[in-house]
Amino acid sequence: MPNKSIFKSCLKYAKILLGVHLIKKYGFSICITDGPSMIPTIGPKRELLLYEKLSISLTRIFNLNGNFPVNRNDIIIANSVENPEILVCKRVIAKEGDIVTVFPNYTLVSKFNNCNFIDFIHKRHTCFQMKIPPNYFWIQGDNFINSRDSRNYGPIHKSLIIGRVVYKKINI
Repeated sequence: MPNKSIFKSCLKYAKILLGVHLIKKYGFSICITDGPSMIPTIGPKRELLLYEKLSISLTRIFNLNGNFPVNRNDIIIANSVENPEILVCKRVIAKEGDIVTVFPNYTLVSKFNNCNFIDFIHKRHTCFQMKIPPNYFWIQGDNFINSRDSRNYGPIHKSLIIGRVVYKKINI
């Protein structure tokens, strides 16, 4: 019965491929860094990042809107606002309801509107303040001077967030 044996082998490999696909799509994935926006936390070139997608995938699958598993200070992988084909790696600075005040050299996050700044985004050398709307996150690179992030394009919607970085391997 060679046909039965071939069928069992094919079924076994199909299960393995399905498992690998599900883990990659919904569980964990890897990417390699390229760019200086997260220096010094993540180097400018050739660092391997492992990021988990499972908690975000489960939140989306089961429609757990109030429990989105991304917090302040998490390093995330997201689709770029400017080009959705590109992945970006940034730090979550603020969540919905937070007040973000951006100064030329730093960003302040608070729960209170304690300044009288204009509520829209200017060029980086000016100051501005905004309240993060529901389902949005404020993300920034750790390299404040050399990062395109929410200071340029505003807060990002949670649908753009793919995963949270859980491990990095330096200089691959």
